[in-house]
Amino acid sequence: MVQDSVIHVREAVIDDLRHTNNVVRVVNAAYHSEGGWTTAAHIVKGIRTDAKEIESLVRNNGSPDVLLYAFDGDMVVGTIVAKQVVNGESELSLLSVAPEYQSKGVGKKLIYAVYESMRRMGATKAVLEVLDVREELVAWYLKLGFAQVGDKTKFYWDDRLMLPNVRMITMKRKI
Repeated sequence: MVQDSVIHVREAVIDDLRHTNNVVRVVNAAYHSEGGWTTAAHIVKGIRTDAKEIESLVRNNGSPDVLLYAFDGDMVVGTIVAKQVVNGESELSLLSVAPEYQSKGVGKKLIYAVYESMRRMGATKAVLEVLDVREELVAWYLKLGFAQVGDKTKFYWDDRLMLPNVRMITMKRKI
């Protein structure tokens, strides 16, 4: 039962390759399910990740990006990546929580755990990009202490957009 679960977060290790298919399912469900509040299914077409990308992140974990998994027992229920530090900043990427675990604190747990990884990597700021039409998600990041910086930019997978005039918002916070 999700409510009684004890979620733990840690960096992915080579033995976690056995979770690859589940991780791909979790990430793609988080981004494209009809049930989760973080879905972008109505905004962006296509899958978010595949086994090749996840396997590469696990095999090269820490060189330079750091992949963390949230576990419920032995099952991966969430992911997050801290990208290589540039000018004291590390980009947060691939934040995903299985739809059945959303709104239960798993995302917040992943965010706080990735801050620790970012600090160990030498970062003093966390950076992320979010689609401007994802108002609930923007509000959640604001609640976590992020602030919008700079102008909105073009979405890097522009050919996959299903809505017109969607832009990226860059958000940062000190960690």
